[in-house]
Amino acid sequence: MYRLVPCALRKRTPNLRYCTITGCFASNHNRVTLDLAFNGTVWRSTVECIYYTNYRLKMESTRLYLLYYNEDITEYLSDPRIIPIYLNPQTPYMESEGFRLIDPTTIPDSVTHVGCITASYLRKTGKTLADITPSEIPNTLKPLNPILQPCYMNYIAFAQWAHPYFATLWTWLASKLEYDIFSSPAPHWHVYSNMWIMEKHHFCAFIEFSRKCMTLLDTAPNEIQVLLYQNSTYQGKLPTEECVRIFKCPYYTYHPFLAERLIILYCTMHGITVV
Repeated sequence: MYRLVPCALRKRTPNLRYCTITGCFASNHNRVTLDLAFNGTVWRSTVECIYYTNYRLKMESTRLYLLYYNEDITEYLSDPRIIPIYLNPQTPYMESEGFRLIDPTTIPDSVTHVGCITASYLRKTGKTLADITPSEIPNTLKPLNPILQPCYMNYIAFAQWAHPYFATLWTWLASKLEYDIFSSPAPHWHVYSNMWIMEKHHFCAFIEFSRKCMTLLDTAPNEIQVLLYQNSTYQGKLPTEECVRIFKCPYYTYHPFLAERLIILYCTMHGITVV
């Protein structure tokens, strides 16, 4: 299923922005005839081929890893870019555990951009899968969750406000990576929830980076482990018994909140900007 850009339908349907393509019939080198469906109505329209072709090529050059538990992901599977990553068993890193399960060597050479989303993407963002398109600007990260806007607090201060031991743990982790997080001002953009897309080479490098960071946390000395397993003060939806099963504590620990922000640390260390 592909979505037409609005200008492709500008003459035929001035009040409708998007339709579902139910049939495609080649016309000539410059135009293509499509059967279109919207709200149960089907009609045939001829549009300029370049719009359909460019969008198709963007779809084919993108991969999206869908991190999910036991949710029904049927509505995601119609998108050919989706690669489901089943998170079982659940670990304290929650959806970020998926970075340990992704095999970057299986990404085709033709793919230029790779991203990740969770099974809550459609519900949390109010957008469609067709809205997911990569940035064409090199060395950029494009967040896919519109609620994560720049804040008057930098991301470390904001995370510290939400999770009291975050800055201590973050500083320790950065030191193990031989990176001084205070060498430059911390960015004010907030990227978490594991919904973003970037260039393939950066995505593959980030996968290795995130695995290294989680291994550092898993093997941290006792004084750091004690902080990792403190109450993060997050008021999540998991019942107490589920928290005990996943975190070995009756609350959310710090693991998921550190892991989902590793993408910020990677970007700041490699000069990647958010668009």
